[in-house]
Amino acid sequence: MAKECDPTAFVELFSRLIKETGESYRRIARGSGLTHVTLSNYMKGVRPSRGSCVVLADHFRINPNVMIEAANYEPLQSFSQAFAEPMDISADVREMAIKVQQIPSLAIRTEIAHFADTLINLYVQGQGTPPSRSSEDLETPEFPVWLQEKIDEQNINASGVARKIEVSYVTVGRWLRGERQPGDSSIAKLAGLFAVSTTEVYAVLGRIPAPEGDPALAELNALWERLPEWKQQDLL
Repeated sequence: MAKECDPTAFVELFSRLIKETGESYRRIARGSGLTHVTLSNYMKGVRPSRGSCVVLADHFRINPNVMIEAANYEPLQSFSQAFAEPMDISADVREMAIKVQQIPSLAIRTEIAHFADTLINLYVQGQGTPPSRSSEDLETPEFPVWLQEKIDEQNINASGVARKIEVSYVTVGRWLRGERQPGDSSIAKLAGLFAVSTTEVYAVLGRIPAPEGDPALAELNALWERLPEWKQQDLL
């Protein structure tokens, strides 16, 4: 049986999610499949259906019961069941979960969770399992060294590289100093310029290439690019 309908809790929750994610009605509508008018009505106090609560929760990547209860419905059992008892979770995983929960911004927590989920899926699928490193792997030069060697082999300079792959001279300088790494587009252009495979460039960078048609890996690399430099270095 539904609780007495008071829109306040849902409107407050919806408003907070919009504020924390910085999304517009248009973007939320596109991501959830609901219309812009429908979302506007919810903000005016119109009660969403349970189904709408579920799709909105999926869009914002929160437990659907949070939305369902805010809309004054009884929580659904299927979303309340824990997949693991607390004592079954290892100490390192619990510690990480606690750290993530302490982050005040929902948008940041959501991005971290999505990033972790992508990595886990890659591992489960066997695509992200780190290969054993041979002595040859250990001798792979770091990207700045590799890039300088390729530049020398081509008998050009940083300006020439920048001009040929259509980036700024400053950008190439940062690559050579190890301050930045190229994105997927620049990696492809560097591979073409130096007549090597993109796999080689990714290997030197210590990154996983995104095979054609694999959106998960493409999204993973995109998320990596969005991380601050200090965080990338910390993870590496």
